[in-house]
Amino acid sequence: MNQSNHYRRLFEKNGEGILYTYTGELAPLTLGMLLRKYVHQPLLNVQERQRMEREWQRLARDPAVLRIWTNGRIHPVDVDYFDPIILDTAKNLLREKENEKGLLGIRLVGEVIGRTMEQHFVRDSFIMFRVKELIRLGKFSIQKSRNQLLHAKLKLNN
Repeated sequence: MNQSNHYRRLFEKNGEGILYTYTGELAPLTLGMLLRKYVHQPLLNVQERQRMEREWQRLARDPAVLRIWTNGRIHPVDVDYFDPIILDTAKNLLREKENEKGLLGIRLVGEVIGRTMEQHFVRDSFIMFRVKELIRLGKFSIQKSRNQLLHAKLKLNN
């Protein structure tokens, strides 16, 4: 079931509403309503199922750590794919007066997710992993340990 399309048809009015990126984000009552409404839709036909099976087999053979959805297909990318976005977002946020003494890690993670959500679904834990790696690589300095990232202040290193 493509819950995103079904949700939009049932609940969004005038282009407003919550953007759910996967079924697990839906409230149980909402998911139940969608399932009851669309239960009689045809399941995948044989050709669609076979196409998805071939795609899954291709992905299973690929050792990539990170994949993105582009042009209707899943593509492997390097694990540092989002690093330029993280660094650019930090640079922009650090220009704001409220961040002159440093940028809270939680704010950076949230801003990156907000900036990428139109094109990619990326979890906060992955962005935190990449920020920790950028700290390790010397791109950021941090006032606390990398394990306390969310409430630590970050600064970009030159």
